[in-house]
Amino acid sequence: MKRISVLCAAVALVVTGAYGAENQFGKIEPAKDLMGRAVHNSQGKIGDIKDFVVDLESGRILYSLVSSDGKLIAVPAQEFSSSSESKVVLEADKAKLADGPQFEDSRNAKLSDTDFAKRAHQHFGQSLAWEGTFNNVHKASELIGMNVNNVSDQKIGDVKNVGIDLQAGRVTYVILGSGGVLGVGDKLYVMPHNAFTLSSDKKSLVSGIDKQKLEGAPVLNEKNWSQISDPRFAARVYQHYGKQPYWSGSAQLAPTGREQSATPNSQGRISRNRNRDNDDSDLRVRQQTPAVTGEFGNVEGARRLLGMNVENSRGENIGKLSDIAIDLESGRVIYAVANPKGAGNAKAISPASLVLRANDKAIRFTGNEEKLKNAPNFNRNNDLTSSEYAARVYSHFGEQHSWFDANDKFGHVHLASDLLKMKVQNSQDQNVGQVQNVMVDLQKGRAPFVILNAAPIVGRGENNVFALPPNAFTMGKDQNTLVTGVDKAKLEGAPRFNRENISNPNQAAEIYRYYGKQAYWTTGTDLAPTGR
Repeated sequence: MKRISVLCAAVALVVTGAYGAENQFGKIEPAKDLMGRAVHNSQGKIGDIKDFVVDLESGRILYSLVSSDGKLIAVPAQEFSSSSESKVVLEADKAKLADGPQFEDSRNAKLSDTDFAKRAHQHFGQSLAWEGTFNNVHKASELIGMNVNNVSDQKIGDVKNVGIDLQAGRVTYVILGSGGVLGVGDKLYVMPHNAFTLSSDKKSLVSGIDKQKLEGAPVLNEKNWSQISDPRFAARVYQHYGKQPYWSGSAQLAPTGREQSATPNSQGRISRNRNRDNDDSDLRVRQQTPAVTGEFGNVEGARRLLGMNVENSRGENIGKLSDIAIDLESGRVIYAVANPKGAGNAKAISPASLVLRANDKAIRFTGNEEKLKNAPNFNRNNDLTSSEYAARVYSHFGEQHSWFDANDKFGHVHLASDLLKMKVQNSQDQNVGQVQNVMVDLQKGRAPFVILNAAPIVGRGENNVFALPPNAFTMGKDQNTLVTGVDKAKLEGAPRFNRENISNPNQAAEIYRYYGKQAYWTTGTDLAPTGR
C-alpha cells in the first residue's frame, strides 16, 4: 500500500520533454484505438502505429512500433508530441524514422531486451528514465485477450484493453473483462498495471484479486471512455487497489516501477524544446536535484529479535519484543510489538524508537518510558491492514508517517511470528519451500529480505536457502501461504544466502538486481506493490 493523493496531478514532477512529463497524468487512450492510427510529422503522413511494447511490472511503454515503408521501427512513446482521433504527431523527419532500430519478427522472444529499448531512445535523442530488467513485457496487441487467472490457476477474466498515456510513456490501466470463478457479472474493471504478475508458463496473467475486492471497484462505462482520463477517477482506481500512481506528487516511480521519493531523478534528462525548430542542436540536458538516498542499517533475523529483551537508555530491562508487523508490499516494518513490564497489555511501538547494533544482546528503547506504557494496546485480533491504527502509533510517539495514508489499507501485512510459519508456492500451487526467516532493520523500519528455504532443486542440493526481496511474494489463497513468481530456473542461478551477502550493501543490492527489484538503500526508493 502506498500513499495516494487525489490532488497528485497538480503536484507531479514537471520536466520538459517530448509530449510532456513522464510523471504527469495525461490523456489516456485505449491501446486498441491507438494501434492503426496514422503517424504524421510537419510534412504529412510518414507511417502508422502498429503496436506498443509494454512492461506491466513498471508500467512503462518501452517503445512503440511504427510501420513505415515496409519496416517496423521502434520509437519511444515520448517522441509523439500530440494525438487526435485521426493521427499522432511525431517530432522527427522521415529519414530519422527510417534509420531507427528495426523490430524483426525474431525479436518477439526478446521483448524484455533493455539494450534494444535503449538504442531506440538514444536514436531519437531521448534519455531513459528507467534502468534494470523487465519481467512482465508484452506487445499490447498480444496482451489484449490474454487470460487472467487467480493464484489457484482458475480463470477470473481476460484483458479487454490497455489504457495508454502517451504523454507520460506509461501504461496507466489494464481493463479486465470479468468472468470465470468470480461470478461478478459482465463488467469492465479498470485496474492498475501492476495488479498483475506473469504466470509461470508466461501464457496468462495472475492476480490476487477476489470477488470481495471487485465489489465496489471502479467500473468502466463502455460508452464513456473519457472517464479514464479523469485524474479523480484514476486516483480512485489506484487507491482502491492500494497502488501508487506514477503522477503522484508524494512519490515518483523509480527505474522498474518502484516508488521513489518526491525528489527528481539525479540523472540529467535530454529533452526537446517543442517551440524551436526541430533539429539536433535543440537537444539540451536538464540537470535535476539528486534523489535522496536510502540507508542500509543493521539487519537482523526476526527469529533472533522475537523474545529479545528491551532495555532503556540506562541498560535496565523494561520488557520484551514479542512481534513485528511487516508489510511485504512496501518492505516496511509498520510497528513493533512489545510487552513492557507493568503495562499489563502488549503495546505497539514505532520502529524508529528501537535500536539494535550488531553485537547488542538487547534492543534499546530510545523513547519516553511513560509513552511506552501508555502506547496503543495490541492484540492478535487487531486489523493488521489498518493504517489508521498505525498512524495512531506513530502520532503517540510524535513521529511522522509520510510513507502511508491513514485513510488507506496496507495490502500485504503479516506478523513476523506468522511469516516464519508460512509455506511458499508458485502460481500453479506447487510447493517452492517455506519461510525460514525475515531480515529486519528495526531503526530504519525496513524488512529488506525474506529468507526462503527452497524445496530440493535438481542437481543443486547443497544449499537451497535464498534471500529474496519482500515484494517477490504475493498473498496465497489462504493466510498461511505466500506465492512467488520466481521459478526453478531463476532459483537455480540465484545467489545462495549467507550472512555476508545481506549485510554488505553492495552485495545485497546485487541480489535485488538479480530479481529485477530496486534496492531502497541505493536510490531512496520504496518497494512497489506486492510481487512486482
